[in-house]
Amino acid sequence: MTDQHAKEYSLLPFAICQEWQLQVGYERSFKVQSGKVLSNRYLIGIPTEQLTSDRAREIARRLAMPEIDERLFWGLYPNANLLLIGFEDSEPGCVYKLYLEFDDQPISVNSGQGADQRLLHRGVKWNVTGSSNWRISDYRWHPGMATDEISHRINSILAGTMIEHPINDLVNHATANIDGDQLRYLEVVEGNRRSFDLNLYASGLPVLSVMDYCRHAGAGLGASMEPFDQLESIVGRQLLGHLAAGLDSKGNDFFTVYYDATASSESVSG
Repeated sequence: MTDQHAKEYSLLPFAICQEWQLQVGYERSFKVQSGKVLSNRYLIGIPTEQLTSDRAREIARRLAMPEIDERLFWGLYPNANLLLIGFEDSEPGCVYKLYLEFDDQPISVNSGQGADQRLLHRGVKWNVTGSSNWRISDYRWHPGMATDEISHRINSILAGTMIEHPINDLVNHATANIDGDQLRYLEVVEGNRRSFDLNLYASGLPVLSVMDYCRHAGAGLGASMEPFDQLESIVGRQLLGHLAAGLDSKGNDFFTVYYDATASSESVSG
């Protein structure tokens, strides 16, 4: 895929939102995996009160989302408070993602493990060319966990990976002054994938504050340091959002840092 085609695919969701004059939220991220630092990634959040089900499906159609069982995704749309559009330039190829967020009324999940789990997001991911090779991901929230419990679960997921120590250090740094009830810890269910997503907005930290940990983790995955230097200079002052890390569905180590593309840590703190 050419850079021009990737740019066209990346701009299409924005064009749709602008055409329909939708009020949206915006979050960007960078993902490190298999020696690559992928920085052309974003999420657009659209309140479902702005979108009828038919309009949401029209977005999916224009993004060439594959047809899937109604019960797996669209049947849950009435329960969602947000529709999230995701994009990733995977170099090569690009991926679109649609998520339903149930933040207002998370859906209780019977995990068979006794722990309280609630479905916070359900996502569908596919190649932008409309490939039939699509995936569904569930993001399950574990409410009421103390910070040390969260750290224990993260340690368990990362054990034996190349990113284990720097990512654990990043988590300890970012959560040093946060109570567990200010965090939102999710685990991802998607085939053989084994990973977590930790909401760190409450830390009030800038991306800059975790970049050295990212460099160490990236070095373990064979990534060049130059992309980290570029990211630090461009987004270092943006507000740190989420951290995701673990093993993907193919067994590859990865980590992803999300940040608020519209607010710096200074603007949030005062």
